[in-house]
Amino acid sequence: MSTRRSRADWIEAGMELLKADGAMTVDRLCRAVGRTKGSFYHHFGDLAGFQDALLSAWEQQFTEGIIMAAELLETPADRWALVDAMARASDFAAERAIRHWAFQDPRAQQVVARVDERRIAYLATTFSGDDAHDLATVEYAAFIGVEHLFIALGEARSERLSALLRRGLETIAKQGAGT
Repeated sequence: MSTRRSRADWIEAGMELLKADGAMTVDRLCRAVGRTKGSFYHHFGDLAGFQDALLSAWEQQFTEGIIMAAELLETPADRWALVDAMARASDFAAERAIRHWAFQDPRAQQVVARVDERRIAYLATTFSGDDAHDLATVEYAAFIGVEHLFIALGEARSERLSALLRRGLETIAKQGAGT
């Protein structure tokens, strides 16, 4: 049985530390992975390199991975439904931890801003009309905000959140259309 650890093992441990209390130090990471500082530095060079890798992994998994999966579908409605389902199934603790980190770290803040832009722009492609970007922005902002309101709801949160967002978006669309 190998005791080798990959970059992915380090990233996973870092995400768990970030979700637990946000304190990521080289010592804590090494203890969490069960490896030496030499192993850490071999993989990442320094703590900033690790943090960049962690942010990149989060962006890839929870944004680009979802978009790539949705792009395999034909219709905007199907793409929206998949994005919605995958977003609801995402690791909300990781999302909150990254966003909390971004309040304190300019690098994390830049990545979160880029991710938000990318998510909104993609979501807008699933809407039609001149107000597609505006509707996507409102839906995304509501999703991020409502997620914080329903932290304790667990599994029931997902269905309730989706229904609330959909109903709110439909109301906004009707208001925008003057109906």
